[in-house]
Amino acid sequence: MAASCSLRAGQAAAQVGHIEMARSLFESVLEYRPQAEYAYYSLQAKAALLNLDNPAITVSLHH
Repeated sequence: MAASCSLRAGQAAAQVGHIEMARSLFESVLEYRPQAEYAYYSLQAKAALLNLDNPAITVSLHH
């Protein structure tokens, strides 16, 4: 449950621009022991960290 909460909190932090807080929360998920029940959360945290490091390019039509 803690891993799920950390992922959700990290996502919320990233959405409002608190990137370092998000990074810390995602990294905390990776500190859980590599047990089968945490595999999903670890993969999600790794993907979220990659997204923080390489955000998608946003295209705007406004001049």
